[in-house]
Amino acid sequence: MSLTQVEGDSREQTSKQGDEVQSVANAATNEVILSAINSLRADFSKQSTEMLDAIKSIQSDLVAHSKRIGETEERISQTEEDVTALQHKVKELEGVASFLRNKVQDLEDRGRRSNLRLVGLPEKAEGSDTCAFLENWLPNLLTDTFDHAPVIERAHRIRQINPNRPTAPRPIVMKFLNYKDKEKSLRAARRA
Repeated sequence: MSLTQVEGDSREQTSKQGDEVQSVANAATNEVILSAINSLRADFSKQSTEMLDAIKSIQSDLVAHSKRIGETEERISQTEEDVTALQHKVKELEGVASFLRNKVQDLEDRGRRSNLRLVGLPEKAEGSDTCAFLENWLPNLLTDTFDHAPVIERAHRIRQINPNRPTAPRPIVMKFLNYKDKEKSLRAARRA
């Protein structure tokens, strides 16, 4: 064996050893890379599963919210229809109330039209029966006014005695049975 041959063999051997070391290093690096890739794949798989679960949860919430919004819109629509109907009914009832208010006012006015107020008659002059006193007193006071004695349905003093003017007589309100008798009394009082 010659020296060159030995050198060649040793180079080959060194080269083989270097290749083996390189190969072992490459294998270790490949294993580290594969391990890192597998780790990344597992992390990615875990994260994608979590994201898919979150997306599914959001989708189910979205479906539930869409359903609730639809139901709410239906209820709002129904409520608006009810409000419109109630507003129409309220206007109708306001018209009826106004008519009835006017009717009551008219009836009260008609009930009062036979009333006459007498001012200035001294207190206690009428005695205990105001109606009988006025039925006798009016024809005597207003002579030639009545063909017959007026019939007074009711008569009473109004208001309380004024504490500032205790001697001032309170007015008397009398209701004639016949409206014409009231008118005759009023005309005669104006002439007198």
